Amino acid sequence: MNSAKSVYRLSRWLSALILLSPGLSNAASASACGEARAVFECDVAGGVTLALCASYQGDALEGLQYRFARNGTTELEFPKARFSLREFKANHYVRFQTDYSLIKFSSGAYTYGIYSNYDGEAGQADARSAGVAVSNASDVEVANKRCARIEVDELQEVIPQLACDPDDALGCS
Repeated sequence: MNSAKSVYRLSRWLSALILLSPGLSNAASASACGEARAVFECDVAGGVTLALCASYQGDALEGLQYRFARNGTTELEFPKARFSLREFKANHYVRFQTDYSLIKFSSGAYTYGIYSNYDGEAGQADARSAGVAVSNASDVEVANKRCARIEVDELQEVIPQLACDPDDALGCS
């Protein structure tokens, strides 16, 4: 009887410890967007989170901000300290069993492209891909961080509200 009480008390103590410990109870639900709304967020290998955060006034989209975080610490925000629509361009291509969404911005000599693609002809394992591709001024891809797990993917919701990039291969429709 005494050991049953001890086990019960220990389990209650451990539950309280987990719930009250900073970073443990909200670790899975914490968003890189903080108070803003994530329209795209995914986890990449090495504790990296990619996010495209949106600011709304009522139902109207006011701006976007890209965030790159490692182990919960934001390392890159664009645009810095504010949300903007003017800084971003988008492309969307759809046909049977194919759906490509892309939102781009430039920072310094680099262009970042947040992408979410579905290619039904690629086979089950490779049908879905998402992440961020980084290109230099010569349009050569220098990095591609592919999502291991997609938390939020609502790029298609904001694409119609952005200017189309007529120079992208996906075109403007």
